[in-house]
Amino acid sequence: MAPGDGASGRPPGFCDNPDHTKASAHRRRTELRAQAARSAAEAPADDPERPVEMSEIRGRDLLREAGRLLAQQQRTSTEQAGVFAALLEQLQTLGDPEAVSVQIEAERATHAAELAHAHAELARVQQEHAELAAQKEEAEAAAEEAIAGGALWLMVAANALHREASVRAEAAERIAAAHAEAAATVEQVQEEAAAVRAEAATVVETASKTVDEAKAALVAAREKAAEEVAQAAAERDKLRQTATEEKGRAEDLHRRYAALADELATERAEAHDARRKLREEFAEERGQFEQQLKAAIQRAADANTAADELRRELTKNLLPAAEVPAADARTDSTAAEVPAAEVPTVEVPEAPAGADAEAELLAAVEPFLSGAEPGLSKQAAERLQELRRAVETGETDKVVQARAAVGALRVNAMRLPATPRGTRLRGALETYTGETTAVRRRQPTRPRGADKGLPPIGPVPGQVPLPDEE
Repeated sequence: MAPGDGASGRPPGFCDNPDHTKASAHRRRTELRAQAARSAAEAPADDPERPVEMSEIRGRDLLREAGRLLAQQQRTSTEQAGVFAALLEQLQTLGDPEAVSVQIEAERATHAAELAHAHAELARVQQEHAELAAQKEEAEAAAEEAIAGGALWLMVAANALHREASVRAEAAERIAAAHAEAAATVEQVQEEAAAVRAEAATVVETASKTVDEAKAALVAAREKAAEEVAQAAAERDKLRQTATEEKGRAEDLHRRYAALADELATERAEAHDARRKLREEFAEERGQFEQQLKAAIQRAADANTAADELRRELTKNLLPAAEVPAADARTDSTAAEVPAAEVPTVEVPEAPAGADAEAELLAAVEPFLSGAEPGLSKQAAERLQELRRAVETGETDKVVQARAAVGALRVNAMRLPATPRGTRLRGALETYTGETTAVRRRQPTRPRGADKGLPPIGPVPGQVPLPDEE
């Protein structure tokens, strides 16, 4: 705050630095508000998956802000103390009787100088009066001479008398004006001194109240600042304790997750080994069953051939040639044209063992096909899309082909996202590919001997359906 110049009125609101003005104060407040807004905008958003880290970041920011506010408040308190001390000093100066006496003495000296000047003017007027008196004497002498000399000298004397009267009147007016001005000046000085004393007393009283209030406000501000600092320290300690506890829980969860991941990896490896062994056993049994089936088909074909030969022989020996049924009058060449018990082993995937598995698979893959969940390979998406279309249209051939394509997927080699939807799709695929079967379907051709009452050749009893190879 700038020191006072001894005049009454409101003290200046800023120091004597020319840069500290209302405009600069307004700009500074605007910059502080903009800085606070930027700090709030740059604050990290809440991350529900990292509450401990976000709490620690916010705690550090709040601690820095509390320190800055405390330092700013301390600086403000110091500045207020300086301003109030300067204000008290100025008010004491205004209420100091010695200072008032000094100013009154200065005013009296000024008025004394003006009065001396008036006296000097009076002396000058008196001197002029003396000169006029001398001129009067000269005029009288001239008048006497004029009387003696004639009418011209009478006129000169009259002019001198008239001039003397004018000078006397003017001198009297000047003296009266000087005395009146000096009296008015002295009275005004006395009135101003009384007003200054009264105003100084009022200002001193008001200043005393203001200083007391300022001291009370300063004490309250310091106490509040100390409470805020203590509260900030307590919150900081609480945040640190919470962060430590959350960090411990996070480490515990991480250890549990690592243990579960290791256990899951072990179980998956064991399941993979078990499935591989099961596939090898199935492949071995499948080869044995195929060999047994081929041998049985060959034995059935041989039996049918022997039965035909025996039937022809019996017919030839027991019945006349004319009574041979037309249906049985086939030559060997005609019989040779009929295929012998063709039962091709075409493997085609049939419907899953349960319709629920297929429904669950289509429901699990829907988010990936609609684009709501990424992470599914293009090949798997195309096959599952074809399966869904075939099931919706109900075309048998397309359903069979789509099921075969989906059943051939290698689930373990697929990369699915580690999300609830990805886990659900993986489980549905594993269930579906495990339940999809490959069976031997007989062609609609009729085996030889079926029209003669012989039993048709079908699958070998005890054949076990095999799961699809990945």
